[in-house]
Amino acid sequence: MYALDALLERLPPALVDDPAGKRLRLVGDRLPDALSHRIGLEARLDDTPRVDLLLLAADARELAVLAGTDPAVAIDPQLAAARGWQAGARLARRAARLGAGPLPPGVWVELDTDSAAAPALFTAAAPDPGQPAAAGWDAAATVAEVLHEVADRPPPAALLERVAAVAASALAVRQVGVFGGRPHAGVRLFCATPAGPPPSGAAVAELLGALGWSGHAAALAHWADVAAAHADTVHLGLDVTADGPLPTVGLEIAMADAAQPHQDPRWVRLLDRLVADGLATAAKAAAVARLGRGYTVRLPHPRHFRQGLHHLKISVAPSGAAGAKAYFGAYETRGAA
Repeated sequence: MYALDALLERLPPALVDDPAGKRLRLVGDRLPDALSHRIGLEARLDDTPRVDLLLLAADARELAVLAGTDPAVAIDPQLAAARGWQAGARLARRAARLGAGPLPPGVWVELDTDSAAAPALFTAAAPDPGQPAAAGWDAAATVAEVLHEVADRPPPAALLERVAAVAASALAVRQVGVFGGRPHAGVRLFCATPAGPPPSGAAVAELLGALGWSGHAAALAHWADVAAAHADTVHLGLDVTADGPLPTVGLEIAMADAAQPHQDPRWVRLLDRLVADGLATAAKAAAVARLGRGYTVRLPHPRHFRQGLHHLKISVAPSGAAGAKAYFGAYETRGAA
């Protein structure tokens, strides 16, 4: 995947070191460049060197490639035969059938560098906020449909009841994800907190507790308050099983209009906070702060990309311990970089 190679050549080594880059290239070399219009990377901000790969299939051509129906481009046969990739193909065919409907068509494929045959899959569970269809959308039914497509069979009724409870709460389910290599994790729901002023961290923990969540409330409240003080939007990543939400919660932290660290000083203040609290190394925080620029690659024709930070994530474990990741990458632009 030439576009991945070009991106890795333009990233600070502190963020993606040489061994991590080689592992990413081994995964990318098995994938067609037709899936390289939007490339994401997931890096831990502590001293863990592992970096994983995410790819977005969004337009008709990309969805056809992922679905295995494109006449000119094929997925590696060994990957295509794996159960996780077959689930991705079904989800891509569903997205293609939906066409230009109210739901964003994209399917994100997350590839762990140590298990590319079992990708995680993410897609929209509700229309984007502000669209007429977003009001009153049945997110729980959409999640049920996605789970059916991924597993190729009806999902367990108990799991759907738990999902419906989350969707009926003050949380707005925005996206749904499943992990091919972690069936015990249930379904990942990305949820927005209630509209209006950001709720306090304690209110977020109380809201989750009402849904049966049994994680570390004080730690979650603390980090939710930190996230809200440094960002424009904070989404919750909640893993839901038939027995209820799992105790680990992710706080997905983003800026409006995809502002980059050099454009919004809150990014650097948050990164400094993560370093001070032991969630990030100084070298990786500095590398993240340098993200956000355009470049052009000839593959063989000129392709223009915009590289940058997408969001940060703080995960709060059952013990109260926290960890941080950065999600960054590059997307292809129409004009010059």
